Amino acid sequence: MRVVLIGERFEVEHAVSHPAIASASDVEVAGIVHIVRGEGPFPERAIRELVLERHADTLMFVGRLTPSSLTSFGELAVVLGCQLLSFSPHGDSGGGRPVVIWRASHHVSEVPIVSEHGWFDRTKRMMDIVLSATGLLCTAPFIAVAALAIRLESPGNPFFGHVRIGVGGRRFRCWKLRTMHVDAERHMNQVDSLLALYKANGFRLPDEQDPRITRVGRLLRKTSFDELPQLWNVLVGEMSLVGPRPIVAEELKHYAGEILTLLSVRPGITGAWAVNGRHQLAYPHRAQLELHYIRSRSIGNELRILWRTAGAVIGPMFGMKTASRPVPHAGAAESALNQG
Repeated sequence: MRVVLIGERFEVEHAVSHPAIASASDVEVAGIVHIVRGEGPFPERAIRELVLERHADTLMFVGRLTPSSLTSFGELAVVLGCQLLSFSPHGDSGGGRPVVIWRASHHVSEVPIVSEHGWFDRTKRMMDIVLSATGLLCTAPFIAVAALAIRLESPGNPFFGHVRIGVGGRRFRCWKLRTMHVDAERHMNQVDSLLALYKANGFRLPDEQDPRITRVGRLLRKTSFDELPQLWNVLVGEMSLVGPRPIVAEELKHYAGEILTLLSVRPGITGAWAVNGRHQLAYPHRAQLELHYIRSRSIGNELRILWRTAGAVIGPMFGMKTASRPVPHAGAAESALNQG
């Protein structure tokens, strides 16, 4: 690992010569950022420049992480795609419930972003495993037929995995049935007008204005069946059936100050965002709705969201009209979610 060390000068100097770092064959100090505790602004720019310039993959805070510094360094680590470690020669790293990694008879702590909610998390995970496994078994024939249709219309892998940010800031591939031509990403990045519309429209293009979508893809998107492979993401623990929308790194800026809250839970196939506006729900309203969902999670609310999602997907298939709800404004996020 290529590490940027952060801390007060005397602590960092001690850490560099400590066996836990100096004798570790897999640790390379890529740079050092000195701070004076309690003085000066948070050194975000200096850390960011070092990480990008030296291609570092780990931030290591030397000393005790306070709750405020955990938030600052944790958010920056997520944005930069780095692991966050804490090293204290005195054996007290702070930062909640660290995962201890022993090095040269001294511990270095991996600072977790994930918070635990006891029985709720265990019950939710059990629901995810049972329902996702059942869903994969039941939909496997359809997925196979859809994959064949995709290949016949547009040569290439019928599955597409887009890199998203998951629980604890870990990157993962969010799987879908491919609804676009294989060179879709390159095409959009080369057309400035498409890229500008993509960013202005909440990091997606309206289907009717998206030239990258295939004919089979339009049908899959209309029924939301293109997202069925995400049941695999749920089964292996990268996603949940219900949770915040899986986002790309560029969207983290909309959750500034609350990034660790957002990434404390698994993203979901569906969620509050899907049943209260979906693609019509723009930032910052979407961020407020997501954060309220996380703070007020309950099994009852999870089941309500799943029920409403099933109605929204299955209803149109049989010509049934589903009641639409107005997009909630900033002050209505809580009431919209509580309505289930």
